[in-house]
Amino acid sequence: MTKKYLEKEGVKLVDEYSALNLELNEKEKKLEKIRLALINFAKQKNIELVYGSDVKASVKSYPKLNFPKKGDPNCNDFIIAVKKLGLWDKLAVVDAHELEDMIIKGKIKKEKTKLLDKFIKKGETVIVSLKEK
Repeated sequence: MTKKYLEKEGVKLVDEYSALNLELNEKEKKLEKIRLALINFAKQKNIELVYGSDVKASVKSYPKLNFPKKGDPNCNDFIIAVKKLGLWDKLAVVDAHELEDMIIKGKIKKEKTKLLDKFIKKGETVIVSLKEK
């Protein structure tokens, strides 16, 4: 294969990817508008089921509780309160993303990460992003 052919193929791939990405983004925006309109309709009518021609949509609302996150000024006090309630051991979870970041960036010495090797499944993340020329 010549470099020129690969470049033309690359141009076609990027153009097609870009067009489909744009189409997908537009459809996602339209879908979100319709979803919000459906939610408003169901709330106004005080119903949980909305019937279409061939399908029905279930619109349910559930309570949501938000707690201080890492970096929040109240986070330390929140953790202390959870520990006082005796819930820390049950609720504490390893931040796998943070651990991955620390290992990849070498913030943990290799000797220490050897203890974790049997739990690590190695792979690859590939990101394709589009930018104007």
